[in-house]
Amino acid sequence: MADIKSSSKYALTEPVLKLLGEHEKQPSFSGILDSALVQTMLKLEGKPIEDLLVGLLPRAASRAVVPISNYYVGAVLLGASGCVYFGSNFEVPGQGLGCSIHAEQSGFANAFAHDETEVKIVAVNAAPCGHCRQFMTEFSLDVSMKIIIKETAEMTLGEFLPEHFGPAHLGNKHGALPPVQSGLTFVESDSSNSKLKQAALNAAAKSYAPYSNSPSGFAILMNSGRIHSGSYIESVAYNPSLPPLQAALVSLVQSGDSLTEIAGCVLVELEGAKITQQDLSRVVLKGLGTAAPFSVVLARKSS
Repeated sequence: MADIKSSSKYALTEPVLKLLGEHEKQPSFSGILDSALVQTMLKLEGKPIEDLLVGLLPRAASRAVVPISNYYVGAVLLGASGCVYFGSNFEVPGQGLGCSIHAEQSGFANAFAHDETEVKIVAVNAAPCGHCRQFMTEFSLDVSMKIIIKETAEMTLGEFLPEHFGPAHLGNKHGALPPVQSGLTFVESDSSNSKLKQAALNAAAKSYAPYSNSPSGFAILMNSGRIHSGSYIESVAYNPSLPPLQAALVSLVQSGDSLTEIAGCVLVELEGAKITQQDLSRVVLKGLGTAAPFSVVLARKSS
């Protein structure tokens, strides 16, 4: 198991741990600490933001779902908004390792879902793999984003990934943040499960798919009635792209909900798209062992 504890230098004080615990118990919690809460924690700790991010790593790593590796990884991201986002790794039982969600991907998907404009710092309790370093170029076109490896190193993304292949190589000058809404409408109207389908449509409309032009979104209904949605996030290197179901699972896990409480799932994707998320979604849902109904709804671009 990866060491997910922080040394005494970075360990959070009792007042901050209490405040954090109260925040995490709120029904609306989704793995984000708003800027006001972050400022309060900084005042209580009397430490720089970098130390606070490292101190929060055990909290993020504790949310990891790792039935295959038992290797817990946490990522804590600081946005330009002042908000802090948690991310943790996730493995799908019985399915190919490519279905996994890396902790850094989880954190960026969380920031993306909350409409963050820019990620300034990424703290992680294990060195980012090449897959994640590549994925992060979508969020830092100039590769200047600061990366902190737990208690050992602080470097820019460019230093971690020299001579990188980035979005500009395929003519992409925007990057993943801030998310951009595109106009999508359902091909066929259907009032059944309308809230769930609308959540998936909204996620598809803000997805980041500049390389395939195949936006997609996924929504998961819980037995409690809560809905978790996720947007497809592409990588210029293709393989590190994060499917919409995995993005929705980030929301589910960071919110503290249980995978056994899934009541229904909807995938929305573009009619006639170059690629589909249907087959991969079924593989992942099978691995999760859910018998919840799964439907695919097609959308088209608004005129």
